[in-house]
Amino acid sequence: MFTRMMLFIAAVVFAVSAHASPVGLDTVARPGHFPCEGSAIYKIVIKYLWTGATHPDAYPPNGYFSPTVVASHGIGLYVWTPHGYSSKGVEVVAEKGSTDTLLKELEAQKGRNVYDIHYTEERTEDGSEKVKLLLKLDYTRTYASGISMLVPSPDWFTGFDNVNLCDEKKGKWVKSYKQNLSVWDAGTDKGKDFKSPNKNQSPKEPIESILGSRFSSIPVGTVKMILVSKKK
Repeated sequence: MFTRMMLFIAAVVFAVSAHASPVGLDTVARPGHFPCEGSAIYKIVIKYLWTGATHPDAYPPNGYFSPTVVASHGIGLYVWTPHGYSSKGVEVVAEKGSTDTLLKELEAQKGRNVYDIHYTEERTEDGSEKVKLLLKLDYTRTYASGISMLVPSPDWFTGFDNVNLCDEKKGKWVKSYKQNLSVWDAGTDKGKDFKSPNKNQSPKEPIESILGSRFSSIPVGTVKMILVSKKK
């Protein structure tokens, strides 16, 4: 009896530790229940709004947004998530505005946990601009995530995380979805304001919203996802 109990405890500890990775792009097994059928295409419309007029106390001279990355994926993958830890790709986006490392991380998961990836080639001209991208999803990968750096900043970014575009109760693709864009600290740099020098945060801290604390309480824009087409 004692031996069986010890084996059970060991199995539980192993199962928990296997999913306790401190790095982003974590993956777990996808569930076998998929309420929505076929595939869908969504238009992602991001309206960035971060200017001296909208954020008089939280807009540095010549502020802008880095190139934007969006991806569709399954429930078992986290590009980034509140209270999680930044992958190397998310760290590079948040600190430097470069998307190359994150795109490689996502491409490595394509065909498995990641279904589609799209990104803009250029940064925005300033903090007020509209970005439009098309994103494909399928019935096993119904979630959408996106990210862009606030420039200049220590390691701050905006975006959306794990938006499920399948209405699981109705078993239908969502016609439209909209949310405000918060501001997040990637937990990889010790800087506290726009002028802070680069200083590595080690170990990394969890991703946290700084809206209303070290940043203004006003969101830096909105994202809207509109169903363009679907097929079974």
